[in-house]
Amino acid sequence: MKDIAILLAKEPDLVRDGIAEALITAHYQLFTAASSDEALRLLKKNHIDLILADLQLPPPTCLALLSEARRLDPLVGFLCLKGYSDEATVREALRRGADDFLLPPYDRHELYFRVNACLEKRTLRRATQIERLVPVCSCCKKARPKNDQPGGDAWVDLETFLAEQANLTLTHGLCPKCAEKMHAKIDQFKKRRS
Repeated sequence: MKDIAILLAKEPDLVRDGIAEALITAHYQLFTAASSDEALRLLKKNHIDLILADLQLPPPTCLALLSEARRLDPLVGFLCLKGYSDEATVREALRRGADDFLLPPYDRHELYFRVNACLEKRTLRRATQIERLVPVCSCCKKARPKNDQPGGDAWVDLETFLAEQANLTLTHGLCPKCAEKMHAKIDQFKKRRS
C-alpha cells in the first residue's frame, strides 16, 4: 500500500504517534503535519489520497483545511479525528464534505476500517469523474458514444450526442478520419517545403 499516501494533520502527541505507527504498520506512505498550514503545504507539494485531520487543530481550523483541501483536490479523501470536539463541529465537517469521522479512543481496527471506507469513496469519486469524460474530435466536433470501441467509427455529431447523454464533461482529441486528414495535410505541407 506504499502507493497510497495519507496525510495526518494533528498536533504531536502520543495519540498522533499511535495513529502514525498503525498507518506505517499497514504500509501506507505517511506525511505528518502539526497544523492546517503545514498540511496544506504538504498537500500542494505531494500527491495525497487521504487526509486524517484533528477537528481541534489550532487556527486555521480543520474545517478551513477541509474546505481548502477540497478546492485543491476534490477527490482527496478526508477523515476527521473527533477528539473532544462538539457535535456541531462534526456535523459541519460532514456538511463541508468530510467522508467520515473517527471517535476516540482510536482503535487500530476501527482506524483501518474507516481509512479503507474513505479510500473506497475516493475511488468511486474518481470513477464517476472518469465516466463523465467524453472523447470529442478537435476538428469535426463529433463525439464517440460510450458503446463504441477505441478506434471505432461510430462517432456522432456533438449535438446528437449531447441530446442522448446528459451531464457529461467534454474533452478534445482527433477522431480517426480527422487524424488521417490532418496527417495528409501535414504531408502536403512538408512536400511543398522541400
